[in-house]
Amino acid sequence: MRLKYLMLTVAGLALLAAWMVVLSAPAPPALAQDQPTPTSPPAAFPTPNPNPTCTLAVFLPEDPNIPPVGSDDWIKGPVDAPITLIEYGDFQ
Repeated sequence: MRLKYLMLTVAGLALLAAWMVVLSAPAPPALAQDQPTPTSPPAAFPTPNPNPTCTLAVFLPEDPNIPPVGSDDWIKGPVDAPITLIEYGDFQ
């Protein structure tokens, strides 16, 4: 029984020593690469239209089955916000 433990201990120490040799090996030298030359950053991102404007786009037609937002509805944010998101849920 002692011989079995002795052999396992010797094998474990041999594996540990081999692993330490692998880890202590020097890393291969890095390949020399050309360093990019620094350039000045662009002044601004180019725009296809020099005078862009925003237009209102209606994504969904108004549905007569959906009631409008009223004063008793819960809101978050300013009442006169430029964008309004409405979320309906049915919690049953």
